[in-house]
Amino acid sequence: MRPVSTLRGETVTFFFSDVEGSTRLTKALGDARWADLLEEHRRLVRGLLSVHGGREVDSQGDTFFVTFPRATDAALAAAEAQQALEGHPWPEEARVRIRIGLHTGEAVARNGRYVGQEVHRASRICDAGHGGQIVLSQATAELVRQSLPEGASLTDLGAHRLKDLGARERLFQLAAEGLPSEFPRLRSLSASHNLPAERTSFIGREDEIRTVTDLLGQHRLVTLTGSGGAGKTRLAVRVGREEVEHFADGVFFIDLAAVTNGADVPAAVAAALGLVLIGGDGAGQIASYLSDKAVLVILDNCEHLVDSCADFVAEILDGYSDSKLLATSREALDIDGEHVVVLPSLDADSPDAPSVRLFLDRATAVAPGLTVTSEDLGTTIVEICTRLDGMPLAIELAAARSTVLSPAELLDELDDRFRVLAGGRRRQRRRTLEATLDWSWDLLEPEEQQVFRALGVFVDGFDLVSVAAVASVSRVEALDLIEALVTKSLVVRADIDEEVRFRLLESMKAYAEHRLEAAGELAPVRRRHLEHFHRIASVHGIAPLPERGVGIRLRYDVSNVTAAFELAVGSEDWEAATELISGAMLAYESSGRTSARSISTSVGRPRDEAKVALEARLKQVRLGTYCPPTQLPILKDVAEKWLENKADRRTSTRYLWENHVHVHILPRLGEVRVDRITPPVVEEALRNDLLRQGRLRAADDQQGPRHSHVDFRLRGAAWDHRTEPGPPR
Repeated sequence: MRPVSTLRGETVTFFFSDVEGSTRLTKALGDARWADLLEEHRRLVRGLLSVHGGREVDSQGDTFFVTFPRATDAALAAAEAQQALEGHPWPEEARVRIRIGLHTGEAVARNGRYVGQEVHRASRICDAGHGGQIVLSQATAELVRQSLPEGASLTDLGAHRLKDLGARERLFQLAAEGLPSEFPRLRSLSASHNLPAERTSFIGREDEIRTVTDLLGQHRLVTLTGSGGAGKTRLAVRVGREEVEHFADGVFFIDLAAVTNGADVPAAVAAALGLVLIGGDGAGQIASYLSDKAVLVILDNCEHLVDSCADFVAEILDGYSDSKLLATSREALDIDGEHVVVLPSLDADSPDAPSVRLFLDRATAVAPGLTVTSEDLGTTIVEICTRLDGMPLAIELAAARSTVLSPAELLDELDDRFRVLAGGRRRQRRRTLEATLDWSWDLLEPEEQQVFRALGVFVDGFDLVSVAAVASVSRVEALDLIEALVTKSLVVRADIDEEVRFRLLESMKAYAEHRLEAAGELAPVRRRHLEHFHRIASVHGIAPLPERGVGIRLRYDVSNVTAAFELAVGSEDWEAATELISGAMLAYESSGRTSARSISTSVGRPRDEAKVALEARLKQVRLGTYCPPTQLPILKDVAEKWLENKADRRTSTRYLWENHVHVHILPRLGEVRVDRITPPVVEEALRNDLLRQGRLRAADDQQGPRHSHVDFRLRGAAWDHRTEPGPPR
């Protein structure tokens, strides 16, 4: 080729080329073999460029920078160079493919080198292409359009924004006989992604977007987890759009939902990247391909291939690269270097909450004439979104019903949510809430399915001890299985104060109940639920638990006790119903959370003489005068000891003492093991209580209190021992 002379303001056509995947080829072949192939590539390309009048400016490594006086000569040289490389007998595992960029413009050559904006433009056009492809600027395309050789053609690739350049550049592809014509999207900033289009507005999630983008700025793997329908995919796509500017080689979205074999994960990723895999070790080839690139790979729906995805991602992370991965899954990949972001429900606590805005946006889209009153907005729609757990999928499906239902009517229909949210025939062909939960269900192991459906009988939450009792598994099994269900985004941890507790979202609970009924287990599991809470309520909210040796309190299980009580009354188990209420009273009223009266009145008054016993017990509960038989031996021993020197041994007086211990002392012993609540323990607690209240003189402490020094009136209780019956014997 002719050397570059010192020129000023010369208009030329710039030719840039480089070998695609040169780093990967070097690693695969070794330095010696790669050097031989590189030299063969140079010989083939240099000869053709020279024939057509090209002037070589630079040819470092695997690149060529050449100028041509005429655009048509540059185009012809590019086509023939690609044909020569395409037809050359390269080793099967090491085919050499180059990308070529052509641009015509004015530049200045000084000291043997071209400088100027047009040189950078030509280089960026080359960078946007793929191996085997020839990309032209609009300026070059206009010059060669009327002089193309037979069999050649130009394809308009649209306008693209190139790295470090301002205005968009319209680019074209030159196709010639014997050359491939189908290529992935150009690797330009404006089109270097395959993200699915957003068909509806994106509402909320500002904090989550900020969190994920910040993590991607610091780490190479971020995983979005959450229940089905939480909006993981939509958030990942939005983050991808936000990050396009920061990944020079593109953002690529891979939907794994249709991939059924874990071995096919590398092939799915390679297809999105436009990479042709040769032989085995697809993950290794992709890692090599990404080694010199800055790419964001989004792996969507990993949960059914979680082990295969974890292995694939681990191999990518083992390689050095500026590329990063964002995964979505209903459970984490659980590999080193992973940073997990759990996607919560959308807020639904006010008329301007994201879930309410989402409902209104989707509802008015399908029903433009929808009238929303202030009551609808402030109460009804907020309650709809709350009952749907702020779950975006469920809210969108509910809003779609606005064509035929008012907000108030829709709220009434949510008791049968899976039917309502299934929609009509067209919507049934899309994802529905039940179909989404079916997907999660099918991924569970049989023992996980057993426990998950049993959770459907709990109301407002549960702890591990209750899970073990109701699901009929051991404490250790309950621990492992609940951990698995939390990991798979089916159970939510919801601690209260310092108590570790869990809960199901309302839609998850409805689905678990549906599965429980379908398995024919609803009645026996509800019975175990009743028996469990009856057992712990019968000892005033303190249950012997060998697994951990301490009591549990019922103060966080108001709704569960209510459900158990209603089942006991419905099955006419009056003994269990009575002890549930009386035993729960102290736990509730001492914690200030609720009153036993609210539970005891939830099923109404007894309707016939067979329920008189329950009515009598409930009356005692409301007055604070009932003590279950399980506590009587301890209280009786204490009362007898304290009254042994008194002349008045009437049952009513003894009962006053028992009741004082019942109301004032036992609540303070909530964390004492049942087998350690002995008469001396209760006696000491009672003595300290009376001394603190000034009801016992220190001088009397050694002999026991005398009647004149003790106030027997219970705190505010209007109790008359002359008319009220004493405790059952």
